[in-house]
Amino acid sequence: MSVTLLAIDLATVGTVCLLAVVGLRERDRPGALVASGLWLVLAVVAAGAVTARLGLLPIRLALALALGGWLVAVPLWAGFVFAYTSRGPALTRRSALLAVGYVAVLGLGLLWSSTAGETAGGFVQVVIAALQTLLLGVGLFGVFLVVRAWRIDTGLSGGQALGLSLGGICLTLLLFTVSTLDTLAAETIPPTLSAVLATAAFGFATSTVGAALFEDAPATGPLARQSVLETMREAVVVTDREGRLVDANAAAERTFGIALGSDAGRAASAVVGHDLDDLTDETVTIATPGGTREFDVGRSVLTDRRGETIGRSYRFRDVTDRQTRRQRLEVLERVLRHNLRNDLDAIRGFAEALSDGVTDDPDTVTDRIDAIATDLVEIGETVARAEQVMARNSLECELVDLEVLAAEVLTGTDNEAVESTITVTGRKRPLRTDREILRTALREVVANAVEHSSPSPTVAIDIERRDEGARIAVRDDGPGIPARERRVLLDGEENPLRHGSGVGLWFVSWAVTRLGGDLAVRTPDEGGSEVILTIPDRSESGR
Repeated sequence: MSVTLLAIDLATVGTVCLLAVVGLRERDRPGALVASGLWLVLAVVAAGAVTARLGLLPIRLALALALGGWLVAVPLWAGFVFAYTSRGPALTRRSALLAVGYVAVLGLGLLWSSTAGETAGGFVQVVIAALQTLLLGVGLFGVFLVVRAWRIDTGLSGGQALGLSLGGICLTLLLFTVSTLDTLAAETIPPTLSAVLATAAFGFATSTVGAALFEDAPATGPLARQSVLETMREAVVVTDREGRLVDANAAAERTFGIALGSDAGRAASAVVGHDLDDLTDETVTIATPGGTREFDVGRSVLTDRRGETIGRSYRFRDVTDRQTRRQRLEVLERVLRHNLRNDLDAIRGFAEALSDGVTDDPDTVTDRIDAIATDLVEIGETVARAEQVMARNSLECELVDLEVLAAEVLTGTDNEAVESTITVTGRKRPLRTDREILRTALREVVANAVEHSSPSPTVAIDIERRDEGARIAVRDDGPGIPARERRVLLDGEENPLRHGSGVGLWFVSWAVTRLGGDLAVRTPDEGGSEVILTIPDRSESGR
């Protein structure tokens, strides 16, 4: 019997027992209770080596105890790291049961393989080797998370990281060699077992007692940052120094359709749909799964403790509604300042002419007054409809049969001489959207087409159903929408020198934006005008 090895084993037992007491005392801290269980397992393994060296326990039982300890210690080590750093899988009852089942299957397999000897089949040996390798990988992953918590999360000091990594490597790699021992033929406890246990105990002791392991758990930083990110309404995207996607909060996942499991590591610009290296202080327009949206984007450089750039974070604030409100104010200001004032001036002029008896055709003047007043009433009704639609707090999505909806809109036109057609291409399936907003917008487009066409207008509605939504094109045979009107609408702003003449198309633009879609206006070569509404199909998630 080697007195030195016995002394080392005794010191190991005392050290890990002390650590287990510390873990129990700090059991309210993240990972402390799991760490206490880990150190108790190491204490049992070391105590088995002591009793075997004293001749109180058969060598083969002590080695079997060491093998069983390795099987239990590695999952406990991984569980401690997951809880302590708040990285990796969450510790739940289900994951604990899976770990217990895995250890039991592997332990029984190793026991049967060692007792069966050459009678154990080759397939069984391969399966056991694969299970051992998987357990090895779990342990090394725990070491990786410790190093990450030190280098990236900055939640661990160098001493804590070094001690924990040393203990984790000993558990994972060196205790792994115990599984290769022939426990039935061994005649002594190998010195490597004592060295492994002593080194692991030393590493855990220096990180726990000397470096105050449980005073400030590194999980605090990631948990706090994650909590803040997940509660933010703005979409946040994090990239590495190469511009690859590293992380995104829930708002970003909803806004840009990000799936971190598959999108992490891809170029963030491709995932977001906009070149992140070409951002300016101006509002940017990005085509998202929920439609074209406008964002104010803030950028921050991420640095490590040495001040070196390790990545960037981008905050996307959706200002689409704000931009729409600004447009509404501009249009309403123009209605009051230009349309209303000019039309009232015209009415007053015609009324004065009638009152003074200076007109030769009173009926014509009366008709002009009536037409102007009717136009003002229509503008007022359109503004009221726009306010009613835009004032709704949320969309009321339902499945809408677009062909039936288009037929309803065409049937509701005031002009009975309208010649209309409806064409549907693609899969004939309902679109999930807000029926009332879409119906009102489509009715406004059709009414505008009928009003500005010939006495017997022709209106065609082409519906193209796509996987991601629908494209609804309304064509007429009228004079077409003036280029100035199209420019103002597509630029999205009015001013005293450049403004439209009505409210209808603005209302359609706001309604389509509210649905998360896009609006386009074009003049076909064969004449007339074409207004195109692209509406996304909103899923049950409400995206």
